[in-house]
Amino acid sequence: MKYAQANPTPRPRPGSPRRRIALVFLGCLVLQVSPSQSFAQIPCTIRIEADHVAMGVTFKFVVHAANEKCAVQALSAAKKRIDELDACLSDYRSSSEVNRLCESTPHAEFVSASNDLWQIANRASALAEMTDGAFDVTVGPISHLWRAAIKRNRLPDQAKIATALASVGTNKLELKSTNLIRLTTEKMQLDFGGIAKGFAADAALAVFAENGISAALVDASGDVSVLGLPPGETAWRVVLPKQSNVAEQALLISRGAVATSGDLYQSLTIAGQQYSHIIDPKSGQPVTHVSRVTVYAPDGATADAFATAFSVLDPNRAIEIAAKMDGVAVQILIRNPAGSAEPFEKIESANFSKLKGE
Repeated sequence: MKYAQANPTPRPRPGSPRRRIALVFLGCLVLQVSPSQSFAQIPCTIRIEADHVAMGVTFKFVVHAANEKCAVQALSAAKKRIDELDACLSDYRSSSEVNRLCESTPHAEFVSASNDLWQIANRASALAEMTDGAFDVTVGPISHLWRAAIKRNRLPDQAKIATALASVGTNKLELKSTNLIRLTTEKMQLDFGGIAKGFAADAALAVFAENGISAALVDASGDVSVLGLPPGETAWRVVLPKQSNVAEQALLISRGAVATSGDLYQSLTIAGQQYSHIIDPKSGQPVTHVSRVTVYAPDGATADAFATAFSVLDPNRAIEIAAKMDGVAVQILIRNPAGSAEPFEKIESANFSKLKGE
């Protein structure tokens, strides 16, 4: 991933306007900021870019601020906030709060949790209900088996999958107010990989706003969340790249978030069959029918989680759910059977067209 100012030049004098374009390459997405005003009309601000490694990915930041000191302080605070969430939510870190919680399963009584862990678990439970259980953070025992399979380039033992399924299910995660959590079955493992990056991006944007930043972008490894707009612009321009027979498509985003899930970078191919890293929590098997799902939503956590859930669901059911959600839009690339004239079929919710630019 890369963020670059194309043909950077000094700020022109009034009366000598120049136009600009900036690009962010976001794995599955390309983000462009397209010109709508001349530099002469844009208030003077500081623009700073920064990177931060957390949650196993690189977070990219673009911040517009009144001055450099304000931008640097805000970036420092945002990075610290993301690190706090990483220490809480990562199932790759043995010392994380979520792993310590899971080590003690099953819980006879409710266990006290941090506000961060309780809030994301509560959010995940609500999203599970909205998506017919297709989004399920208790899928950890299964996702760990498939992670290892992808690394070894071979299918996991199906007997182990069947055994692990006994520890998966949204009803096995119980929550009470005042930050109390209970995991009711042994060997449970919470996996927040389908929501944590979006949740962290939202938290970073909140920190920016608290520190006086009026415009910022957080790219959490392809999950893009925005606050305000760059000076003189009317939208962030997010480009979905060409994929085989599906043409490149630009989206114009003035608020909210865009998240994409797919098998382009994380998958397993055995005997000509491609298996996604996204797991159906009910069957314990990876997604094979969908190649890419792009979701627009009012916030990063929702976009991130829906992109995962809509990959698992029957595409028509995903479109139906998106249509009922205020401010949610989705595009799905369905993998056609081998030998088909076109590799992918594209379907979209009706409101997805409202996001499209040229």
